Amino acid sequence: MKRIIVMKYILLLVLTLHLSCVFAQKKYSPELPKPNHNLILQAPINTWDEAVPLGNGLMGGLLWGENNTIRLSLDRGDLWDERTNGEPDWWKKYTYKKGAKLIGQGKYEEVNDQWDKPYGGVTPTKLSAGRMEIQLPVSEIVKNFELNLSSAEGIAHFISNSEIKVIYCATEPVVLLSIKGMIPNRVNLLSNMDIYRRNMQVEASISSGGTMEKLGYPEAVKGKLDNAQWYIQEAADGLKYCVYVQSRQIQNETLLAIAITTTNDTSDFLSLAKQRCALALGKGYEGALKKHKQWWEKFWLQSSISIPDEVVQRQYNLVQYFYGAASRADAPPMPLQGVWTADNGSLPPWKGDYHNDLNTQMTYMAYQESGRFDQGLSYINYLWDRRKVFRDFAKYFYETDGLACPGVMSYAGQPLGGWGAV
Repeated sequence: MKRIIVMKYILLLVLTLHLSCVFAQKKYSPELPKPNHNLILQAPINTWDEAVPLGNGLMGGLLWGENNTIRLSLDRGDLWDERTNGEPDWWKKYTYKKGAKLIGQGKYEEVNDQWDKPYGGVTPTKLSAGRMEIQLPVSEIVKNFELNLSSAEGIAHFISNSEIKVIYCATEPVVLLSIKGMIPNRVNLLSNMDIYRRNMQVEASISSGGTMEKLGYPEAVKGKLDNAQWYIQEAADGLKYCVYVQSRQIQNETLLAIAITTTNDTSDFLSLAKQRCALALGKGYEGALKKHKQWWEKFWLQSSISIPDEVVQRQYNLVQYFYGAASRADAPPMPLQGVWTADNGSLPPWKGDYHNDLNTQMTYMAYQESGRFDQGLSYINYLWDRRKVFRDFAKYFYETDGLACPGVMSYAGQPLGGWGAV
């Protein structure tokens, strides 16, 4: 999954390749990705950043694991802690004009201190939604993980020929897993603090983003009833979110449904999560898959290209898949890590924020060429909805009319500062 963190730079390939279509000598009809272009990763996968990426725009997940343990890292695009570090509205005091004057006087450390200090705390920051772990019988050993590009399914293949299939439903804010050929020993739902305590001696201790306990949140409140389990996490500024998992046994198939709901949805977000999971389980995996595949078929048939080099073709298809999995018109656009926030008990590197430089530019520069207009609307709508914030930033920081989008900002559009990239 390290390849996902740098996907924004790979997306430059999209524009270059589409320009070649201008010189095509014959009419070309779009087609679905071929099975031999699927992403296949050999087990074991021991870290979140090498996992199979799944998503439906609002929610994202990472499929990984080893031996008889399968993990699904959980994320939702609007999970953010927006608490300002240090002086509120610092950019109204330490303006561009004042910074330029200090630079002209050679007072680089002073201006860097003024513009860097706001970035120095742990917040604002993107938040992950924890993890689900499936413990299978010890005889079940995972062989490899596959991303079926045409159907946007994640698949864990086992030596016994058993399978676990996962979809982030394209038309509903819910996740469905189908486990066939084996029955899980248990399903564990882990909060961010659970993961932090497990990993605090290893990964979390070296994270560049800080660790979860620094946020000062209370422990997640966990619940369990019959075939369902959940946790509710109180975050900051009134935000609470619920991660809910419900199971259903149908002959030799175990179904798991996952919903992530927040106070951004409704005050009774626990009931909403229950409802979403119950509806998904009622449809079953195949029932949900039908509409899911229809959405993805329409997505893929919007455009495609044929490249003689199989490696380049596979990479192109994967990059296009990121658009459908992580960017929808009615969902947050992709920040630094998309909907695949770090799952190691740490806060994400660089806060998982929006770097409005080559990062967001190269993420969205190709949506027009490839006809992914709904995916492009994700970023356009997001910017439009924050125009008041950008107008204030232009007025107070640059002391001018118009709108100015901060070079580094939170989900709310809050200027974060950092190395003069304001």
